[in-house]
Amino acid sequence: MDDNLLWVYEQRCLMAVAALQKNCFEAVYCKSREEACRNIIDEARNARTIGFGGSMTVREL
Repeated sequence: MDDNLLWVYEQRCLMAVAALQKNCFEAVYCKSREEACRNIIDEARNARTIGFGGSMTVREL
């Protein structure tokens, strides 16, 4: 994929994360599948319950 297009997508993701955080959501941006998996595992390590509401993205990981 074109580097310029990747940059645009990343900026959109960062703006979405900022908007979610502004509304009291916990949100992070992960650049890669591997980073996302590590983040999920790290966050889940101390969780008492884990759930995801039909997220196709999570299933693809």
